[in-house]
Amino acid sequence: MTGNSSAKLSALQGGVYSRLVEDFGADVARQYADLNLGGIALIDEVARAHDIDCSFVRRSAFDFTELSTNVPKLEAEHEAAAQAGLVTRLEDSTDLPFKVAGALELEAQAQIDPVAWVRGVAGLLPEMGSAVFEDTRVTAVDNGRGCRISTDTGFSLTAERVVLATHAPILDRGLFFARLDSQRPYCVSGRIKGKLPRGMYLGVDDPLRSIRPFAPGETEPKTVLVSGEGHRVGTGNPAERYATMTAYLQRQFGVAEPSHRWSAHDEISPDRLPFIGPVHPGNDRIMVATGFSKWGLAAGAGSAMLLADRLSGIETTAASIFNPGRLNLRQSAGRLIRHNAEVGVSFAADRVRKRASAEDLGPGEGAVVGKGLSQHAVHRDEQGKLHRLSARCTHLGCIVSWNGAESTWDCPCPVSYTHLTLPTNSTV
Repeated sequence: MTGNSSAKLSALQGGVYSRLVEDFGADVARQYADLNLGGIALIDEVARAHDIDCSFVRRSAFDFTELSTNVPKLEAEHEAAAQAGLVTRLEDSTDLPFKVAGALELEAQAQIDPVAWVRGVAGLLPEMGSAVFEDTRVTAVDNGRGCRISTDTGFSLTAERVVLATHAPILDRGLFFARLDSQRPYCVSGRIKGKLPRGMYLGVDDPLRSIRPFAPGETEPKTVLVSGEGHRVGTGNPAERYATMTAYLQRQFGVAEPSHRWSAHDEISPDRLPFIGPVHPGNDRIMVATGFSKWGLAAGAGSAMLLADRLSGIETTAASIFNPGRLNLRQSAGRLIRHNAEVGVSFAADRVRKRASAEDLGPGEGAVVGKGLSQHAVHRDEQGKLHRLSARCTHLGCIVSWNGAESTWDCPCPVSYTHLTLPTNSTV
């Protein structure tokens, strides 16, 4: 997931402080700002101290609008950000190649090559006495007096404490599947002929657009990246979303054709605060960090510091604010109800919806076929061979959908979005 991010490190996040101040007050907004700023500072410090070449570059972050009617949003966020301890500045112009009605700037944010960063950190760990296991899937974590970690290789580990930092928790003892909304954003990039923007931009208009340059040292010079068109995983039409993003890149930046395109997944928490701490109130041996709501690079590094304090027995105010066991009914009940209602409707409707016929599938196409409860996920490869899988996701039993833009099967149920690899033989 880190590799599919937009590589942006910023505490300015498109109106989040207006919402946090209104829902929780200035103290909580300040803790959230500190979580992100602390993560950026930690990445900078570690990269410098250990010569990790991850193209870390300081840049200004901007919220912007092309509509004069949305300028008050920026003004309100300017005031809320000040209450959160951030020094922002309102602008009426930017270095984007199109006119904006207003912008809000936060200096000294950053971007990185996230894969180089992760590889650099992984290389440091053995020197610090830690082991790194790759190509090893954790299948279970059992806890009693200690924790036992089982893997798909038959190898097991024991530990006093375990931290699940797996984006979506691989253990769902905290009912995260019902609390997190899995969203898919799309990214496209291409080389431009004009001047490359120097800032990182996030629109507050609908539809949302995020814009940034590739960092110096990356393989594609004068390349701009735009992202947006997010929707709940397992719904929508990915091919249409890519087409929309491509048209935006061409219209606003004069790019002939994108050089790259990809999608990611984000776990959105109902109150926009991440879950950092015990996986559930009765178990402080297993910790979790999830629900970063699209801002996992900076906040993820910040959560590492927060968990380090927790594991060392240091109690902080932030620990209670981001505790996964918190109950913010007034702020999140409506979103939780709506989110789970949508999943319930999808769960029921997918079982009675009219299905496609395998005979109608062309090369490279896929669909759920069958009638009633007998449903198969069928894909015809480029050589014309049919491959069949059960259409039911192994997580909650939801019916998967075919993603023709990326040739994957996607599940619409929350926290079960992992793409299913197409099989090499025809088995159900």
